[in-house]
Amino acid sequence: MKNRLGFTPSRSIIALSALLALAACNNDEQSKNSITPQDRNPSLFFDYGSQWSYLDQGLAISNEWNQVGFDDSDWKNGQGIFFYGYDHAVEGNTILADYKAMGFVDATPSAYYFRKKVNVADISTLGDVYLNMKMDDAAAIYVNGQEIARSPLLPKYEVLTHTTSPLRYSKYGEDAEHTFILPSESFSQGENVIAVALFNQVNHRTNDVQFNVALNATFDYTGEPDGPYVTIGDTGEVTIDGINRNGLYSDTYTNISEAQVTVELPDELGSFSVELQNSYIPPEFQYEKPEQFFVTSDFEGQINALVYMLIEAGIMDKDYNWIYGNGHLFHLGDLFDRGAYVTESLWLFYHLENQAKVAGGDVHFILGNHDMMNFYGDFRYVHERYFENLSLMGKDFFELHSKNTVLGQWLRSKNLMEIAGDTLFVHAGFNLDVIEALENQTLLLEDINTYGRRHLDEGYVRYDDNGSLIKDAYYLPSRLYWDRSVPDGDLTQAELERGLATFGSSQMIIGHTVFDQPSYLYDYHVIAADVDHNQNFNEEGRVQGLEFYYNHYNHFVADKNLGVMRLPVYLTQPRQ
Repeated sequence: MKNRLGFTPSRSIIALSALLALAACNNDEQSKNSITPQDRNPSLFFDYGSQWSYLDQGLAISNEWNQVGFDDSDWKNGQGIFFYGYDHAVEGNTILADYKAMGFVDATPSAYYFRKKVNVADISTLGDVYLNMKMDDAAAIYVNGQEIARSPLLPKYEVLTHTTSPLRYSKYGEDAEHTFILPSESFSQGENVIAVALFNQVNHRTNDVQFNVALNATFDYTGEPDGPYVTIGDTGEVTIDGINRNGLYSDTYTNISEAQVTVELPDELGSFSVELQNSYIPPEFQYEKPEQFFVTSDFEGQINALVYMLIEAGIMDKDYNWIYGNGHLFHLGDLFDRGAYVTESLWLFYHLENQAKVAGGDVHFILGNHDMMNFYGDFRYVHERYFENLSLMGKDFFELHSKNTVLGQWLRSKNLMEIAGDTLFVHAGFNLDVIEALENQTLLLEDINTYGRRHLDEGYVRYDDNGSLIKDAYYLPSRLYWDRSVPDGDLTQAELERGLATFGSSQMIIGHTVFDQPSYLYDYHVIAADVDHNQNFNEEGRVQGLEFYYNHYNHFVADKNLGVMRLPVYLTQPRQ
C-alpha cells in the first residue's frame, strides 16, 4: 500500500495509526458512556423546592386528575415546601389550606393533590429513577395515571378518596426522607405527569402538613442494613427481603429447610445466622420457677445496648451463641418502637430461643403495648428509619409482620402473661377491673393469653351502640399491657395482694414504667424491671437488668468503665 506521495508506510507507522484510531474510538465510547440519563433527559429531573400545580379545596376529585391529558389550568401553582402548621414560612414556600379550620359539615377531608409535567427526551437511555419525598403524613405516587407507590402509613390495597385517613401519624417519622423507585417503563417518550396525593391524619391532636419532592437518576443507600423480612408463600416457598449496605436484595428458596437467613447488625456488631422453625405453638403460661433467670424489658430496638447486656450477663457469647445453660431469659414487652433496630432485636430473641431450648433453658417473650400497637395499626412511635426503608422496599407497615411472615407467626404465638411458680411476669400490671373479673370468673385465667393474641389482629377496644367502652372479658386483658395502676401506686397494699392471689401468685415482675433501677414496690411483692436503656447505654455507658439465682434477686449492672456489678435490689415507693 502506498500513500499519496508514493511512499509505502512501515509496519510501525501502520501499527501507530491503528492505535490512534482505536484510542479515538475508545474516547468516543467513553464520551458516550459518560453521558448519564440525567444528561439525556434534563427536563425530567428536579430538586427539592420545585414548582407544582396543586389543589387544596378538600373536595372529591375527578378520577382522571393524575392523567397526562387532564386539564389542570384552574389549579393553583406553588413551590415546595408546601405546608401548614410548620415553621416553613420563608420566601418561595407555599402555605396550604387547613381543612380543620374550614368548617366542613361532613367528614373533614384529608387529601391534597399535586401534579408536575416532566419531559423524557430519550426513553432508550432511561433507567429506573428515584423520587425523594419529605411529607407529613402519607402519600400515593402516580406516573401517567398509574399508581406506582404508597408510603407506609397508607393501607396497600385500600381505594383512596379525598377523605382517606392514614393509619396513624408518627412522632418520629415526620422528618423521614422517603425514597420511591419509579420504574423506567412507567414513563413514555415526550411529556409525562408525576402526580401525588398527599393525606393528612385529620384525627390526631397535632394539625400540620408538609410536602417537598425531588427526582433523581441515581440513589445510593448509606444507612445500616435492615431486615431480613422472611415471607412464607402459599406453596411453602420462602422469600427473604431486606436492605444491606449495597441496597435492596431479595432471595427465594424452595422451603424453610433450604432458606439461609443472616442478620446483619449495625456498627461493628457483626452478624449471626438463624435457623427457621417449622411451626409456632403458644408456650405454657404456668410452669415451675426456674432456678436461674434474667429479666429485662422495653429495649425498643436498642440493639447495641441489648447485645452488650446479654454478653456481659453471660447469656450469650460474642458470636451470638447461648451460654446460659438451663437458665431462662425474660423480656417483658416493648421491643418495638422508638429505636432503629427493632427487626434485628426480634431476630436475636428468636435465635436465642432456638438455642436455649436445646440447652435446657428458655426465652420468654412477653407482649407489651408497643409490640401490640405495631400489629393493630398504631404506628405513632415507629422510628423514622422504618418509614424510609419501607418506602424503598415498597411495603406498608402491616406487611412486615403479617400472618405469612416468620416473625409475624412467631410473635402471634406469644403470651401476655406467664406465671412461674409464685411469680407473675407481665408487661404493665393489672387494675381493679381485672381483679374483679377474675374473682367473679367473667374472665378466666386460662383465656387471658388467647384474648391477647386476638388483640394483635383485631385490636382490643370494643364499644356498645352508644359509644361506651365495653369492659368485657375480651377487653380486660389489654390492661395487662397498658395499665399503670401498680407502678403509679393506685392500688392499696391489700388490693395488690388480692390481685396477685387471683393469679395464684405472691409476687409480680413488671416492665412498662421506667424506674432509675430495678426496684421493689409494695412491700417486696412487686419488682419494677424497666429502666431507660437509651439513656443508660448511650449517655452513661452502662446497662441494667434483674437477675435471679437460687431464690435471690440481684440488680445487675454492666458498666463500660467499672465492669460488672451485682447489687442489692432496694425497696422504693411507686411512681407518683
